[in-house]
Amino acid sequence: MFSDFFYFESSSDPSFELNRLCDTIWISNGFQMSKDYIVIGEGPGADIPPIPIGVTVVNYDYLDYYNYFWIYDDKVNMGFEEEFSMATVKYVAQNTDHNPLSGFSIKTNNQIEISETFAGNDNFYYSHFLSPVNDSTEVCFFNGTDTLQQDFVYIMPGDTMVIGGIFDIPDSITISGYCTLQNASSHGGSYLFLEPKNQHLPYSIFPNANENGYFDISIPSGIYRKDLLHDGFEPVINVEFSAYISDETINIELIENENIINIINSDFSQTVADGHYYCFADVDIPENTNVLIEENTAFYFPTNSTWNVDGSLQVNGTAESQVSFISLLNPEPHLFLNISGSSSDILFENCVFNNLDTVIKADDNSIVMSNVDFSNNNIAYNGYNSSLLIESGKVMGDAENKNYFIGSDGSNIHFSDINFEMSNPVSLYGNSRSYFNRCFIENCDPAYIYNNGDLYADYSVFYNNEYAIIGEFFESTCHINHCTFFDNYSCFLFESIQNNNYNGNTVINMTNSLFSDNNFTIWFQYNNVYNVDQRPEGNIYHTLFNCNYCVSPHTFKYNTALSILDTVNSNNDPCDIYYNIFMDPLLKDDLHLTWNSPCINAGDPNAPKDPDSTITDMGAYFYDLTALIDEVKRTNPVSVNSYPNPATEIVTFDISHQKGVSGTAIITLYNLNGVPVATNYQELPPSESITRCIMPLKNRGLATGVYVYTIEITGQETLGGKLMVVK
Repeated sequence: MFSDFFYFESSSDPSFELNRLCDTIWISNGFQMSKDYIVIGEGPGADIPPIPIGVTVVNYDYLDYYNYFWIYDDKVNMGFEEEFSMATVKYVAQNTDHNPLSGFSIKTNNQIEISETFAGNDNFYYSHFLSPVNDSTEVCFFNGTDTLQQDFVYIMPGDTMVIGGIFDIPDSITISGYCTLQNASSHGGSYLFLEPKNQHLPYSIFPNANENGYFDISIPSGIYRKDLLHDGFEPVINVEFSAYISDETINIELIENENIINIINSDFSQTVADGHYYCFADVDIPENTNVLIEENTAFYFPTNSTWNVDGSLQVNGTAESQVSFISLLNPEPHLFLNISGSSSDILFENCVFNNLDTVIKADDNSIVMSNVDFSNNNIAYNGYNSSLLIESGKVMGDAENKNYFIGSDGSNIHFSDINFEMSNPVSLYGNSRSYFNRCFIENCDPAYIYNNGDLYADYSVFYNNEYAIIGEFFESTCHINHCTFFDNYSCFLFESIQNNNYNGNTVINMTNSLFSDNNFTIWFQYNNVYNVDQRPEGNIYHTLFNCNYCVSPHTFKYNTALSILDTVNSNNDPCDIYYNIFMDPLLKDDLHLTWNSPCINAGDPNAPKDPDSTITDMGAYFYDLTALIDEVKRTNPVSVNSYPNPATEIVTFDISHQKGVSGTAIITLYNLNGVPVATNYQELPPSESITRCIMPLKNRGLATGVYVYTIEITGQETLGGKLMVVK
């Protein structure tokens, strides 16, 4: 797949058959089958007529992901309408003895793309690329360091051009020299590891049998990276690839380190602890095999080795000594864990995964993790019909598109107490679900929901993201409960409401949440006229909105009274009939509620009570007045008890104060907008005592709702609390 250009060839799928007279072609986006397809035939509903031999069907605008316009142009081998299309260079490289040189690469470079291609099993180099119709493509034969030959070719779309060259490079070269060991009486037993850049070719591990450390080996000429290793010594790792086109001499000394163990074959101990392991080979954990990895252990990956897990794998680090899995390469096509459906008991505790391309690929399996850190990986998890549970940890990258968590084919991904920063929280495809519970998502790529995907977020914060959640929604649901969305460009982006392709069976549920200081709450990206049938279904209740562009009566299919303020909630704040309020939430810098926030006790009264036994608050963090009052009682020489609570006609304040506390106590009652509605003054005697103050509530015009009281005494900290007034 090149952008959204799709082509078929029998070598990539020998079983592929297309009936050019009557068939259907479904279009894939690289992860799953999309909604778009082409019907071939003569009957009703056909998009194009039967295809004659040599005639093409092309995407009119295939670099724009959101447009699907297809053309049947009835022209033999010339089926293109854009300025470029697919072409192929077949490059033939030989040496002066006319033997093939397959260990190198060719690079193609034009105004559209740059690519590097390696030789296949037939020793030829095939480069498929987008060819500009009116411009040339540069084709270079490359030895890893230098360009050996450069050609500029014009290729018609759909054509293949054969070019090549003859080079003064031998079939094979010799690498020789000494690998000595620090403080060792014998220098034998070291290994030379060679990894070809052409991944069609196998890597090689050469033992050094000479007690003096001398080695002498012959290898095919090509592009390699080399490492020297010995158990108990620090390996010499070369992460860069170099050209090997003539004989080379090496002299290396390895530094002693008794904790070093090198994995050079698939055999693996069933219990591993207290060591630094360098993985130079794949590791296989077969069925009915249990591998336990304990604390003080680190695994380093100097090459693209993979662990294939069919049995049980348990990794038990500690908070003081995590188990680490670290790639020494820049992230390349590297899969660390390949977990099959036959495996069981896949557990990770107190682990670090760093700089890997793909950390885990799971197929029909369940994985449990706790206290884990993902740092600068490309794909953290790619699950097919699998389950992943992560409790507590960090997911951090150096760019917003790092650490993708991908769920497809009915997968479930659960996050609890995870901090995401500069990462991609999740991408969901095909009946997959993701759950965010008490998570903090900051400065990240959006969470993506595609066909039949569901996202649940509870008590989570989405902060300072460009887009928090993007939906390619078709029969999908997004559930937002007790969440805070703050300082995002747009909290939601709908990309699929266009071209009449939108399926209305999509639901967004929001309750007990707050959206503040975002530019857009929901942004619809579409090309055609917006109408009610294309709107998602919204269930938006007990939520605060304070954004530049908030929701409106036209945002959702059924919430047609949304944002129309014609009633008040239990705090006597203006709201719509769904008890949504539109005002400043009055947040602290850490996004917690201030004491006079309108979000306090403004949530769904039928929802579970907050831990302070009051009606639930809006947002990810509840305001715990009980803890605040207890702290005041422990530190202040003055305390207060108010009753009854709820109150109807009067409220009594018993003020307990120590000796030396005297003066006038000013008792003020505020509504949740911070407006004082009643004030009493009470003189306090100089001796230690309990002074009672009675405040009448009747005939003050107080509505039923929550109020806040303060008690100010000169020289003392201000006391406060909440009071429920019932008419």
